[in-house]
Amino acid sequence: MDFYYYVNYFELLEERLYNVKKFVAFENENKDVFSIEFASIINDCCGLINGFCFELCKQENPAKDEFNMTDYKKYIFNNFQKEEFVFCDKFILQPWEKLINNDIDKKTSTPLWWKVYNEIKHSGKPYFQKATLRNAISCMTGMFSLLVMYDFKQFGSTMCNWHGLFKDAGNAGKGTSWEC
Repeated sequence: MDFYYYVNYFELLEERLYNVKKFVAFENENKDVFSIEFASIINDCCGLINGFCFELCKQENPAKDEFNMTDYKKYIFNNFQKEEFVFCDKFILQPWEKLINNDIDKKTSTPLWWKVYNEIKHSGKPYFQKATLRNAISCMTGMFSLLVMYDFKQFGSTMCNWHGLFKDAGNAGKGTSWEC
């Protein structure tokens, strides 16, 4: 796997999200603001998550050619710490919390932001109002946490210099800003 491909792609998405701050303040009152840019960020980020998780699963099971979110959840559950809290600006999120708190094989363990991604991707306009700041930040925290957990698992420490909106991850034990 070319880990730095995913890091570089994530940084580009992070820059796009950061540029939205010129128009939408990252405040709790704005978390349900929706836009075409948020829809694009959600689509691109979840596509990146899909590619990253596919490669992780393929490394573990090279004979299999297709993987889905259930496979990804099992891989994440078995290989990574899921209690990561991610700090984005002033928001604190736990992007894989549904994975921790539910039966892994049930749909209730799928993150809300992944469901939103599929609704936007497959249904377009009827779900456009779900392309919100909250969901854009939530899926970005999901990707960020995967990158940090993979980085730490592979190298024993974080080798990447995280310097953008998503600076820290860890078990801070703080309450989350919203359910992911």
